[in-house]
Amino acid sequence: TSAGLAQWAAQVALDGASDRDTPFAIGRPPGHHAVIDDAMGFCFFNNAAVAAQTVLDEGVADRVAIFDWDVHHGNGTQDIFYDRGDVLYASIHEDGLYPDTGALEETGEGDGEAATVNLPLAAGAGDADYCYAIDEAIAPALDRFDPDLVIVSAGFDAHRHDPISRMRVSSEGYALMTDRIRSIADDVGAADAYVLEGGYGLDTLAEGVSMVHETYDGRTPVDGDDEPDEKTESIVAESRSLLGL
Repeated sequence: TSAGLAQWAAQVALDGASDRDTPFAIGRPPGHHAVIDDAMGFCFFNNAAVAAQTVLDEGVADRVAIFDWDVHHGNGTQDIFYDRGDVLYASIHEDGLYPDTGALEETGEGDGEAATVNLPLAAGAGDADYCYAIDEAIAPALDRFDPDLVIVSAGFDAHRHDPISRMRVSSEGYALMTDRIRSIADDVGAADAYVLEGGYGLDTLAEGVSMVHETYDGRTPVDGDDEPDEKTESIVAESRSLLGL
């Protein structure tokens, strides 16, 4: 069911759904840890990967980008497309968490060289760090890749009140990230769709999903006054160098 919902979201987005009709596949179980031939980390089928491959197979998209803001690295999504040039995988995640993948230096190979973007941020990163990483690394990577569709692997476990992570993203932070992704997709002429990944606090999970919907419904996010940490700035600079951005 979750994989089918993700397929629906990708197809509806490419059919032209936008603004308050932007599709969000709210399914369980999540998918981004599942590899081609095995289940991992509560994930059985890689929903976002199935959705991306479906629209590529159908010929309604030539290039798909998957941006993963779940607090864990989506090792499965990365592995599936690591040597492919038609799918870009980008992830912001907490350094050192399960499954201990997603190093800066993992940038793809073969046809997929520079089509994998990993930003392992230090514990404690918050709204300013995530927004900086999107502005300075994710946005230029997506601009260069020029996708037809952006799928957001939207986990909400980087929330400051999630019980299993040490990140400090606020509910408003998810609105700020959503607004940036929407703008990036508009700038490159791509459709956008969301696929639910992790989230272990029921209240924060509900708030995060609501923030995505409210942003597409026209609510303007409130930007904070914080500045990104020097560690984040260093990681982003190194990523830009490795990727030639």
